[in-house]
Amino acid sequence: MLFSKERPYLISLKSKDPEYNLAAEEYLFSQRRENFILLWRNSPCVIIGKNQIGSEEVSGEYLSRIPVLKRSTGGGAVYHDENNLNFSFIKNDCTVPSLLEYTEPIRSFLNSLSIETELSDTNDILLHGKKISGTASRTKNGRVLFHGTLLFRCDADTVNRVLTPTKTAYTKGVRSVKSRVGEICPYTDIKTAEEFELLLQNYLLRAENARILNINCINL
Repeated sequence: MLFSKERPYLISLKSKDPEYNLAAEEYLFSQRRENFILLWRNSPCVIIGKNQIGSEEVSGEYLSRIPVLKRSTGGGAVYHDENNLNFSFIKNDCTVPSLLEYTEPIRSFLNSLSIETELSDTNDILLHGKKISGTASRTKNGRVLFHGTLLFRCDADTVNRVLTPTKTAYTKGVRSVKSRVGEICPYTDIKTAEEFELLLQNYLLRAENARILNINCINL
């Protein structure tokens, strides 16, 4: 149980606007003191690490077609669409977050669906050797932000086209490490990302003794 000392609120964002969703996450992390579990999905976009440069990660064809936004944590560029579920664990804690500890709720949920996963040495969750989740973390003022992706369904051709930069020389930013990308849907009878999100939400409500909170109750 990740939130054993202080009961968290669970928020499922209804917005698909990546800029709004990242801003909501940052607000809950830096401006509030409660513990939170945050779930959301974005419309098509690319989210890059704090030390990356969009033009060095994204095809020039797509730079003007979809949003390219920078998150507050490190790591590589990730393509998001509505078949990718994002999660954030925001917790009052002064210790450096452990990958094993902070991925345990997600991996336990997947295990409840008879999906067995393993961890990589690059902060990923792997399914049959392929990356289905990338994670990153940040600490500030006694707070931990640990967030990641869950790739329910993947259009590999689109991902490759978007994340193949026009530039070939990397001189300014931190280059993404290419990974073999997998998807969750072939290993379950769940049909849609919406159903997958609802099942995860209900699992976390029970496993972490969380309370649902409507974000409209919070003045962002």
